[in-house]
Amino acid sequence: MGPWVSHHNLMHEFVDLRNIEFRYLLCVRSDGTMAPWRNIQGANMAFKIRRVDYFYTMVRDEPGEAYKILSRLAELGVNLVGFTAVPVGPMHTQMTMFPEDALKLVDAATKAGLDLDGPYHALLVQGEDELGALAGIHEQLYRANVNVYASTAVAATTGNYGCVIYVRPDEFERAANALEV
Repeated sequence: MGPWVSHHNLMHEFVDLRNIEFRYLLCVRSDGTMAPWRNIQGANMAFKIRRVDYFYTMVRDEPGEAYKILSRLAELGVNLVGFTAVPVGPMHTQMTMFPEDALKLVDAATKAGLDLDGPYHALLVQGEDELGALAGIHEQLYRANVNVYASTAVAATTGNYGCVIYVRPDEFERAANALEV
């Protein structure tokens, strides 16, 4: 135990933390206030993790291709919870679609003449954006010896974020179990 110090009328005690197993930490919010940050078993940080299916399709790399596909799927009633488009070579783009309803996407793709590859499985994390928001999730996967081979996240100005976590098919169930989904 160390000396007491005062900071903004709060008392803090210095403690040797090297041999303490951390279960809870504090985060600093973007407005400067402190909030508890939880590991997966806790209940303080608001976020949701769920299993999602995703599908690939390849298109020529030309203006409007994403618009054509996305608008056609919307016309057919498909809601996407995620979407990415990345170049594959100089002439093609791979679009990845994460439908709210996989069967509805497959049906709509058939009607639209769209060739899909999938389904594949990923984990979708959505929550309140906090400093270190994804660290606890990645820690749980690390402790379960799950390799995250890809992950994409984005924060919104509303204070929320979304993240897709990709793991190898042979590790997916272990990852889902580690995250209790």
